[in-house]
Amino acid sequence: MTNHRMLLLILALAALLAAAGSTFGLQLGQPYNFPNINTKDYIQYADFQMNQGWENNKLAWFICTDTSDPVMACSTRPEGEFCEGLNFAPRLASLANQVAVLYVITNLNQGPVFSAMPGDSGYSGLWEIVYVTYKTGALKHYVTNDSPYDALTNPTGLPPASDADYTTTGRAGIPIVVKYPIVAIGTLGGPWKRVALGDYRIPQGKVDEATYTSTKTIWLPYWFAYCRNPITKRIDVRRFIVPDVFDPPGLPPADQLAPKLGANVAPGLGLIQFADTQDFFWQIGPQPTNQYPIFHACPVSIRDLEQCENFDYDYTPVADFDVLQRNVPLLPAGTVINNEPTLINLIFMGRLSLIRDTQVIDAPILPETKRG
Repeated sequence: MTNHRMLLLILALAALLAAAGSTFGLQLGQPYNFPNINTKDYIQYADFQMNQGWENNKLAWFICTDTSDPVMACSTRPEGEFCEGLNFAPRLASLANQVAVLYVITNLNQGPVFSAMPGDSGYSGLWEIVYVTYKTGALKHYVTNDSPYDALTNPTGLPPASDADYTTTGRAGIPIVVKYPIVAIGTLGGPWKRVALGDYRIPQGKVDEATYTSTKTIWLPYWFAYCRNPITKRIDVRRFIVPDVFDPPGLPPADQLAPKLGANVAPGLGLIQFADTQDFFWQIGPQPTNQYPIFHACPVSIRDLEQCENFDYDYTPVADFDVLQRNVPLLPAGTVINNEPTLINLIFMGRLSLIRDTQVIDAPILPETKRG
């Protein structure tokens, strides 16, 4: 988007003009300010329903947070945080042909089929939906992988075009892209982090090991960030999760986010065009405990809980991770920056310096009000 490109040009220019030689340091503040995680209990964790699909002939467990389709946003109501509907994020539609495919079999009772898992080169946690509908009279079979069907070597592969129709658009005639992070691969059961060879569990996840195989509930850590209403200009503190991260090759281990957050490794996020992301600003250096990160855009709706009716169409969960150094004493250590316009102004004044912007995160915003 034009405004987004202009912003990064501003950041790049300001970084050159700002004081050089800034030192990267740990963020001060409360124990669970981003990117710190509570490893002891369930405080500052949100619950999600795990849904079952398939990936390369194995069970794939995923959560649902965002979609580019308004009807799907309000009709998809999993248990947990998004029981009132998913985030409506129309900008995700522009990721068609940039992200991996999710195959949805429309006339057979089975879960969707993923074409990548965490760590794969194409995995981003975002998926372009392709609807597969068996034709009348065709012999149906369950599909558990994204390779072509072969009666002898791959009897659970994708059916040929002679047996099924493949549809790449939704009701409005445009592609549908969803944010469905994978949180586990393989059969559920036993200790969460002790898995069989070839299986997977998202490191940041927590479960009740006595009940999770039946409840299908997982808890993921969340953090707080500032969001600005584009209409009223009101500043809100919102919760967000980060299940998927792209750390570019060669990034020093101390700067890598995926291991720090326990997030999925998502190389596919690095393939997304810059114009199809938003900005996430994280400040380092001396700062108050309530200095949270800042999002460029968040879901906004007139009614509480109804994020499926989001009217801030600039929102997307895909965000460039912009690290900014607070240049103290030019910027007093006690100063709280809670909105993007002020932050940009402080960059021009040399009080903030851009340190790094090469990482990409998937950061869905959670509903404003916890359901009762």
